Amino acid sequence: MATRRYSRVYSKHRQTWSARPSTGSRTQCEVNTHAAFSLSADGRYLYPGTGREDETGKESAKGTKLNIPLMPKAGDREFLQAWPRVEQHLVRFEPEFILFQCGADGLRGDPIAHLEYSEATHLHAAKRLVDIAERFSKGRLMAFGGGGYDRNNLAKAWSAVLREIVPGKPQR
Repeated sequence: MATRRYSRVYSKHRQTWSARPSTGSRTQCEVNTHAAFSLSADGRYLYPGTGREDETGKESAKGTKLNIPLMPKAGDREFLQAWPRVEQHLVRFEPEFILFQCGADGLRGDPIAHLEYSEATHLHAAKRLVDIAERFSKGRLMAFGGGGYDRNNLAKAWSAVLREIVPGKPQR
């Protein structure tokens, strides 16, 4: 409920990266004019088969969605190569609030997905989203967990994300 309210009131952006694009959020986002991006496993290789590059939104939402499907075994290098496209997409919309769902199922060793990220991808993405939120959104950013079926990976991914988004974070 809170997410729907914040999304409606504040958000021009919804970000997600997970091994699988969620059918629920995908269906809801298709006609929603809030901008969104997804870095996920190529739908030809993983259920539910969505997240194609040509899925950019419907009706008045056309062009507000960015899907970047990644091939099986894609890792940090492929994620980081794709990331500038994400930033270009977000900057175009000058977000008032950023909501992001960060799935850990893309990390190496997850039993469901075929991706091979390390927690460095989560660290990088969280850092860059914080920077974008500070630039356009007065720092307004809300992060949500999702996806991830290996507890060690969940701990690594979310520790990396929290190091970037929690004020007063300890220096390394």
